[in-house]
Amino acid sequence: MPELPEVETVRRILEPIVVGKRIEEIKIYREKNVITGDSSFIAPLLGKKFLSVGRVGKFLIFHLEDELAIVSHLRMEGKYFERETDVEEKHDIISFKLSSKRYLVYNDVRKFGIIGLYKEKDLLTLSPVGKVGKEPFYLSKEELFDSLKRKRKEPLKTALLDQTMIAGLGNIYVDETLFAASLNPLEEASNVTLDDASRIIEESKRILQEAIDLGGSTIKSYHPKEGVNGEMQNELKVYGHKRKPCPRCGLPLRKITVGGRGTTYCPLCQRKKGKPFVLGITGPIHSGKSVASLFFKEKGYIYISSDDEIHNLYKDEEVLEEVKTILGPNAVKNGKIDSAFLRKALGEDEKNNESLKAYLYPKLKEAIEKKLSLLKEDDKVVLEVPLLAGSGLEDLIDYVIIIVSDVEKQKERLLLEGRDADALLKLNENYPLKENEKLASIKIINAYPEVELTSQIAKLSFLFQ
Repeated sequence: MPELPEVETVRRILEPIVVGKRIEEIKIYREKNVITGDSSFIAPLLGKKFLSVGRVGKFLIFHLEDELAIVSHLRMEGKYFERETDVEEKHDIISFKLSSKRYLVYNDVRKFGIIGLYKEKDLLTLSPVGKVGKEPFYLSKEELFDSLKRKRKEPLKTALLDQTMIAGLGNIYVDETLFAASLNPLEEASNVTLDDASRIIEESKRILQEAIDLGGSTIKSYHPKEGVNGEMQNELKVYGHKRKPCPRCGLPLRKITVGGRGTTYCPLCQRKKGKPFVLGITGPIHSGKSVASLFFKEKGYIYISSDDEIHNLYKDEEVLEEVKTILGPNAVKNGKIDSAFLRKALGEDEKNNESLKAYLYPKLKEAIEKKLSLLKEDDKVVLEVPLLAGSGLEDLIDYVIIIVSDVEKQKERLLLEGRDADALLKLNENYPLKENEKLASIKIINAYPEVELTSQIAKLSFLFQ
């Protein structure tokens, strides 16, 4: 989606094309995009001269004679073309015949863009422009600070995308601004300090101006004019660089979803306020998670095992009663969980499995959250959790490593340990590997022996700074 720099670039290109020209004819090919109605759009504009092209946030504003203004938002993929003929092309929305005998055409593949006609005096009351907040260039740190405080628990990334609060920032430049300001996109907006607000203002101004100077970012389909690309995409530090090394610390960048928007950031350089850094280790059973987790523990990480926390929950009488309700009275023997019965019951009935997870996962998350709340901001935690996807623990983890291993190697190892390899590896048959791999930023293949696994981990120097 074009953001402030892209729209400003388009404005600068359009101004010399239209200013001083009169509108001789208008053709509307798709009425739905004309938000003020096609019947009242054409007649007032015929014969009128373009005086200037302005911009408010992401809105283009064409100022014309008789105090008229055309408001246009490009949305996802809207573009303006200057053409020599009025032959309609695919995805054309509206065409203006100019007194220069050329045509200004709005074309929109996604058809999300809007265009409307207003009186200048009504721009701030009747048009969408009236709802747009100040741009970073004109917004004070105090104003931004006060607005963010009102957002309460909303993620900072989501808050900064609100065009009524701060105009012009979209997905690309919010990611870039937050990285430059060393702020976590998931940080609660109300946690932002006045100093943080000042950094957001200053960094967004710097980044937006650089993007304007470079003609915006051509990521997918944005082109300021036909055959021309922006150049800012070559300067982006995090956006579009998932799993590439952080420019500051070298940690492969993580991509998550915040408020439905893809978000790339560095969990180490953009730490949450007052929270420890939490590294999640996941993977199938007997893949080497414990070896990896204990290696991190030896390097100073605080170790938490989700399996240990589950075992602690099974010591609670209330939990045991609920487990009996879900799986039947045989799930508990002599006041303790019958592990053999539990494995059999969960392996044979997926409904039982889902019911037990639906009950235990929130309690597990609560227990781990409580432990994390006792730690300091400069602490580092390694959380071993085999079944990460769907557990809710994703919300507590800053970075994920998944460890997998060759089945034959696993079997060989288990047999050497004198264990029932076939029975144990059967537990991995339904392991949601793809779901967990999506959450991971680093994948390690454990080829055994243990020294090889720890050697691979030791190379991740950015995690031991």
